Amino acid sequence: FPDIHMYIIRDSIQPCAAKVDSSLQQSFSQLMSSNKEQEEEIPEFSPPYTVAESPLRPPMSMSISANGNAKMTGTLGGYLFPQIDPSNPKLSQFAGSAFAITSAHVVLCDSQDYPYVSVPSNVLQTTYIKTLLTEAKRYPKNSKEKIAFKKEANKVEKDIKWQDENKFGQVVWGERSIVNQRLSDFAIIKIDSKYKVENWLGNKLNFVKDPTLKFQNTYVKKKFMKMNAGLNVFKIGASSNYTSGQINGSRLVYWADGKLQTSEFVVASPLPLFATAGDSGAWILTKSDDYLGLGVVGMLHSYDGNQQQFGLFTPIGDILERLNDVTGVQWDIDPQTE
Repeated sequence: FPDIHMYIIRDSIQPCAAKVDSSLQQSFSQLMSSNKEQEEEIPEFSPPYTVAESPLRPPMSMSISANGNAKMTGTLGGYLFPQIDPSNPKLSQFAGSAFAITSAHVVLCDSQDYPYVSVPSNVLQTTYIKTLLTEAKRYPKNSKEKIAFKKEANKVEKDIKWQDENKFGQVVWGERSIVNQRLSDFAIIKIDSKYKVENWLGNKLNFVKDPTLKFQNTYVKKKFMKMNAGLNVFKIGASSNYTSGQINGSRLVYWADGKLQTSEFVVASPLPLFATAGDSGAWILTKSDDYLGLGVVGMLHSYDGNQQQFGLFTPIGDILERLNDVTGVQWDIDPQTE
């Protein structure tokens, strides 16, 4: 038919988590050496990952990894809260608890069923330390550069030790499987009670190009249970930070050389790099004119490996419904009200 045209490209869908390898190590090295020319003044170090202003109040979208997994790192999407009747003897221990959520393939591994996790990611912190110490070797003994690099490495080592003594939380359930013809890829992490969390983006948003992400617009207050094609959305991933795009509806996706197919919701970006390795678990968010604050649409789990122009996500409604099926209780993005 002359009025029908096709554009076909062979590509692959990849899990949106990162395995730290030599290329990431090299990028860290480049970051560390970018200020070499400023010899008169030692610049303040800025780690290649977000650090919470208050360790006991980590915001959303920070990097996360499972303790004991030295390679896989992703993004802490946000926080969920079970709506439990305190008088229920079977579940009363979970009343008032908070749970973090991310992609299952980020924190689940064969060697551990219920691992503890670190926020920020121990994987990124360890890589950062190695890069700092490698760079320190380039300078003479007692030089200000060597001293500065070693001092920063010692600081990060202390941070890791503090995290080990004050564990953020433990994975209690997760799955990566096909449910109702869609990929279910998420895990929930019970957070230690000493941490006070909420669905807040934090104050360190200097990398965000949207100047309106201030005040109430840094809090997620609404769930978008239904979405229309063309809805403007954005995500803040631990690797690629802030990127934006539009929902272009549900699409049929072929996995494993076409042997497996699912129906997935897609975010398309007008520019390359909507998502990349290390962004798995990031929440897909949107703003609306009819209320103050942000709305959560879903959670990113995969991206197109070569083009990096779209991401696949699970709708928040599907996540909450699946959790209800598994646990028998309702879940929400807000803490339980009395």
